[in-house]
Amino acid sequence: MIVGQVVGRVWNAREIPSLAKRRLVMVKPAEGALVVAVDLVEVAEGNTVLVTGDDVARRLAGEGVDAAVVALVGGADHHHAQGAAVSPGAPGHPADRARE
Repeated sequence: MIVGQVVGRVWNAREIPSLAKRRLVMVKPAEGALVVAVDLVEVAEGNTVLVTGDDVARRLAGEGVDAAVVALVGGADHHHAQGAAVSPGAPGHPADRARE
């Protein structure tokens, strides 16, 4: 697993069936090259995220996927953009608002 910052989105030039309706993001790790990952938590540009790879990514996101964003790092307020997901248990998560 790696921790990195979301620096942009990726759009397919042609449709790839295993990635249909999947959002792809570019993540810049502290060291190393950019990683393109399937976004499983609806992150926003600037978010610090946790990316998993290989078998775990395939099990979570499907065949043909070798990297997937699985969590926000640093809490909901850390680079949180409008419309981005809030991790469960973090202030402002929709499930928490429903209990209020």
